[in-house]
Amino acid sequence: MSVSSLNALPQSLGNYWRQLAYRNRAAEVCLYVLLASGLPLWSGFDLPWFAARVLLFLHCFSGLILFPVYVVPFWFSHRRLLRNSNKPLLKVTGQLLDLLLLLSTVSGFFLLLVGNRGEFIGWVNHYTHLITALPLGLLLMRHAARWSVLRPLYGLPYRLLCRLFLNR
Repeated sequence: MSVSSLNALPQSLGNYWRQLAYRNRAAEVCLYVLLASGLPLWSGFDLPWFAARVLLFLHCFSGLILFPVYVVPFWFSHRRLLRNSNKPLLKVTGQLLDLLLLLSTVSGFFLLLVGNRGEFIGWVNHYTHLITALPLGLLLMRHAARWSVLRPLYGLPYRLLCRLFLNR
């Protein structure tokens, strides 16, 4: 290996790290998969065991494998954009997403290792994980609205209302 190729390696890693901070669809999809697989596990839905078992496996697999591979690198590389942003809405939603993502990650890790055994700390972690999920998903949709993987769906309610009420 030549010296010039060794010098190019840090530069290419830096470029990769900068590019990772922008419009990472895999990270966004992973967070939506975690939301969609985790919310139905709440006891309020009362799923049959076979459905809950599949969703729990998908949620744990996504949290253990996909989250560290796609979301964590994006989350860390995105910090520079948050610091340098001059867009107040993106800055505020980004900071709120950081807080919610941190709370959800820590509580999910605790639930994976210890679980909710019925004591107070298990109950607090369970509800922290659950309560942070919905605002996290909604804020993510708003924060990533211009480039979201869900963007094609944003016009769907409008089109449905036009068809129903305006016969267009």
